[in-house]
Amino acid sequence: RVRPSHRALNQITVGIDDPFPNGEYYPGENSINCRCRVRYGFDLNKIDKNAAKTYADNVAAYEKQAKAERAAARKVAPRAEPRTVAPNAEPRKVAPKAEPTKISPMKELKLAKSLSDVQAWAEKYHPEHKWVLGHGDIDNVKTFVRTFDAMSKQFPQIKKGLTHIGSTNDLKDNEIMAVLHFKSGTRQLLYNNKYMNDPKLNELKARQKKAGHTATGSINGSTAHECGHLLDAALSEDTAMAKKISEFKATHKATATLSRYAMKDDEEAWAEGIGKMWESGWDKDDYTDAQADLLKELGVL
Repeated sequence: RVRPSHRALNQITVGIDDPFPNGEYYPGENSINCRCRVRYGFDLNKIDKNAAKTYADNVAAYEKQAKAERAAARKVAPRAEPRTVAPNAEPRKVAPKAEPTKISPMKELKLAKSLSDVQAWAEKYHPEHKWVLGHGDIDNVKTFVRTFDAMSKQFPQIKKGLTHIGSTNDLKDNEIMAVLHFKSGTRQLLYNNKYMNDPKLNELKARQKKAGHTATGSINGSTAHECGHLLDAALSEDTAMAKKISEFKATHKATATLSRYAMKDDEEAWAEGIGKMWESGWDKDDYTDAQADLLKELGVL
């Protein structure tokens, strides 16, 4: 839009040393946002001797035109008739809001960026335990937590009496993980900070193999092994179940391929057997028909 006072200057010619009728010697001299332009010529006959009157007439005409345009713009269209709804008309259907995309717990754990994120996940899904996940390679710690989560779902008994889960510097030099039993009947599942990084874990695997200890060399297998100890402790509190477990251990030592360490200790034979069966997906070659009865009773098969 062009202001009437500027539009009125169109085609008005003045001498090169004379001001325009609005008092300015060049466009924008005393006005803001002026977009006018000057063209120079050499024909003195084109100088408008009545420039002031021409300018005044133009301003009056353009202001009158602008006033008419503003009046037309203020006219309001007639109000539309209100809409009526037909009797018994169906109410307007509104599409339901889309539900936010839900992430599965395992996907949520996979996306964890730090150990504090992994701990927050563990506290969210297993709030009954005290979690301390302060050290270790994040992928190894995720595997530890993931395996415990899966085994606790298959064997809810392992959560019985379990108070603390996490890292420690107080385990023996040859232990990746351990279950600590207390006189109060409570238990703790702990991993050795020293071996939660792959190079050190591989070093321990070689030492354990030489010593005849169970040597899976994996966080998954070691966690399953210790969960086997938790399961043993929880189930053995029942006399009838304790007898079945004792028979399972004896059969396992007689029929399974166990490490020298496990062959010397019934509890280790059980834990090593549970750990290996877990890693193999409960392969039928890993247990006898007699042992299958107990596994069925536990809901594994």
